[in-house]
Amino acid sequence: MLFRSATASGGISVVSHGVADGGDSFTDLTATSVIISATDDVGSLANEGVDALEINVDNLAVTSSGGDIVLFETNDASVSTVTVDVARIQTDATATAVTDSKVGVVATTGTGQIVFNVGGALTVTDNVEETPAISTETGAIAVTAEELILNDAISSQSADVTLTINGNFSTGESS
Repeated sequence: MLFRSATASGGISVVSHGVADGGDSFTDLTATSVIISATDDVGSLANEGVDALEINVDNLAVTSSGGDIVLFETNDASVSTVTVDVARIQTDATATAVTDSKVGVVATTGTGQIVFNVGGALTVTDNVEETPAISTETGAIAVTAEELILNDAISSQSADVTLTINGNFSTGESS
């Protein structure tokens, strides 16, 4: 799925093979809450970050079962449990109301990497699962934010985790 621009006053739920930027630096996705579940890249590490998925989202849950996750958030963001009410378009072009919910994670499996740049504060809430809120199996993780409020773990099983915080850093009980 190629994003040029999507805006929602409530939430957006995307299930796709992969989610690509348009190769530009414009905000691709604006919503209060978003759930993205992909089997390939969400954004791309190509072109020195130009192909990142630029977002303006308050609450997000993003997973990839076989690719990288590259997100540039323009403001504050929260990795938290997300519930969105969406209209799922059927093959006959009718819409069905659906509530989609996902535990708050930014996670990829395999060799996928995570690059998450946040222009404001990043709050990582306790996802109540036994897995870290931001995680990879063998890929590296790089998080950059003006402020980090960490209430759950950030973990790679076998690669580097780099946190670049330009302001305040705080942790909660479960970090």
